Amino acid sequence: FWNIAMADPPFELTRRNICFAVAFLCFGSALLLQGNVIPWPSTPVKEQYVSAHDYIDLNDKFTTREQMRQSLQWSRKAVKLLDAQNMELRSRLANLTARISAQGFALPNVTLSASPAAATTVWPVGSMGCPGRWQRLQPPLDARFDHPRLDGIQQPSNISDKFVFEICRTSSLGGIIRVHKVLGCTAASARDDDARQMDKVLGREPVPDEFSLQLEGPEIHQLSWMSCTYRGNCRYEMVYSVTVPGRYRIMVTWWRENYAGVRETGGWPAAHYDLPLGSGVEVALGDPQQTVPALKRARLGEGLPMCQWNETSHMFGRWVWTQDNVDELYSLQWKVHPNHMDVFGAKIGTWINAHQYVWRPSKCRLRHFGPEEAKKCLANKKVHIHGDSHARRLFNSITMLACGSKVAAPWHSHWRVNQCVKSNECAGLQGFCVFHSPLPQSPPHVKDVDFFIANFGQHPADGEHKWTFQHYYDHVAKYARNLNFTSASERHKFIWYETPPAFFCKGPWIRGYQDWRTMPRIERYNAISNFFLRPKIGGILPTFHEISAFITHQRGDCAHIEIPININGPVQDVLNYMCPS
Repeated sequence: FWNIAMADPPFELTRRNICFAVAFLCFGSALLLQGNVIPWPSTPVKEQYVSAHDYIDLNDKFTTREQMRQSLQWSRKAVKLLDAQNMELRSRLANLTARISAQGFALPNVTLSASPAAATTVWPVGSMGCPGRWQRLQPPLDARFDHPRLDGIQQPSNISDKFVFEICRTSSLGGIIRVHKVLGCTAASARDDDARQMDKVLGREPVPDEFSLQLEGPEIHQLSWMSCTYRGNCRYEMVYSVTVPGRYRIMVTWWRENYAGVRETGGWPAAHYDLPLGSGVEVALGDPQQTVPALKRARLGEGLPMCQWNETSHMFGRWVWTQDNVDELYSLQWKVHPNHMDVFGAKIGTWINAHQYVWRPSKCRLRHFGPEEAKKCLANKKVHIHGDSHARRLFNSITMLACGSKVAAPWHSHWRVNQCVKSNECAGLQGFCVFHSPLPQSPPHVKDVDFFIANFGQHPADGEHKWTFQHYYDHVAKYARNLNFTSASERHKFIWYETPPAFFCKGPWIRGYQDWRTMPRIERYNAISNFFLRPKIGGILPTFHEISAFITHQRGDCAHIEIPININGPVQDVLNYMCPS
C-alpha cells in the first residue's frame, strides 16, 4: 500500500505494486485467521495445560490442516510435560516412603477402591457371586514386567493394563479373589492329541497361565492356579480363608502364559518374574486384637483330630508364623537376595522370613517334633529313603534335626553315592540310610525295613530326559503294579514323598540345560503318581502343596528346599507318620 500511495502518478498499478499488494493481502489474511481462531501464545508452550480443543473449532469450515497440526503438536508437548511431572511426583513419593519406612513407620502399600467390575471385565454365568461388592486391587508403583523378554510375547507398556485383580469379602476372614488377564490370552490350547488324551485321564485340563498368588502374613496361603476355578479366557477364581486375623499381603508372580508350562516339545519354556501387584497389596482381615491368641491355637491345632495318613485330610493346609511378636512380622522390609541375578536370573524379593513358619494342616492336627523327640522316634529303626538329590536333602534335614548335623554328602559333591548314618555321627540311627535311585524301574522289597520312603519325578522332567505325561504315566503304572504287598503291615511301611515343586528360575544353568521342570508339569506328575499309588501304599506326604508356598522365596539354589523349611514341613510329616501320637 505504501508503494501504491507514494507512486507518481498516484495509484499507478505497476506490476511491481500489484505483486506487493497481493502478497501483503495474503499474509494479512493469514494473520487475521490465526488471530481469530488460534491466538499466538503469550507464554511458552511448556506452561500451557489446555487441550487442543481449547484452540480450534473442528466444526469451523475455515479451520485448516496446518492449524490442526500445530494444535496437535502443542497437545503432545503438554502431555509429555505432564508425564514428566508425574514421573517426578512418583519418584518423590517412593523416596518419601523409603525414608518413612527406614524410620520405623509403615505406609499402606495400596488401597482398595470400589471396582466397576461389571463394566471393565466380563465373567461368565456360573461364576462365584459376591454378597457385597467386588473391589479392585490397585497395583502399587513398583508393579512391573521382567526384562529382557525371552518368550517373544509382545507386552503393553504398563502391566496394569494387562491384568484386573478384584476381591470380595464374604466374611471377616474369608472371601474370593479373582484374576482376569485381559490382554494376550490364548484361550485355546495348542497341545497335541496325546496331551489332550492325558487331560481326559486326569479328569481336567491345565490352565493357560503359570502364576503364584499368595496371602502372606500371620499365615501363608498359596492360592494360585493349583487350587483355582478356571472360568475360561484367562479368568481365575480363588477362595481364601485364614484362621489367624491380621494384616496380609497379596503377592502375585506371573511366570509363563499360553500353556508354555505343559508344552511337550522344544527346549526350556521361557519364564519371567513379572509382578502385576508389585511388592504386594496389603489387606486387613479380622480383628487384629485376636492375632496372637489365634496364632497359638493354629500352631497347636486346637479342636482338630489327629491326622490319618490313609485319608487326604493332611494334604492341604497353610504355614503359620512361629513367633508371638507380630510387630516383628509387620516391620519386615522387602529384600532382594544379592545373588539372585546370578543364580535365578531375576531380582527375586520377599517380605517374609520363610524359616519362621511351620506347616499346619487345615483339617487335622500334627504333633511337632523337636530334636529330642525326632531322635527318639528314629532310634533303632531301619528307614531307607530312595530317590534323587531331593531325597538326599530330606535325609540331611532329618539328621540335622535329630543329630544337629548333615550326614550325607552335599548334592553338588558325590551325591550319587548310597550312605547310612554311622555310629560316631549319631548314635542309634545306624539304620537310617539314603539310596540314589532317581529313575527306578521297580520298588525294592520292604520286608527287611521298618519304613521305606520313595519318590521320582524331578529327573523325568529334566533337560536330559524330558518325559512326556504319557511316558511318566506308563512308568508309574508299571511301578505300582510291582508293589505286591502281602499284608497291611507291609503296605503301611511304604511312604510316597511327593515330587517337590520347581522353584522360579531363569538363570543360565536352567536355560542351558533346556529343563522342562515347570510347576504345571510337576503338579500333573504328582496327580499321576497319587492316582496309582494312593490305593496301594501306607501314605503320601503332601510335599508339593506344602513347599509351593515358597517357590518365589528361595534363598539357596534353583532346585532344592532349604533345610529349615524342610524341617518345619516335610520332616514333620515323616516323623508324624512313623511315630503317631
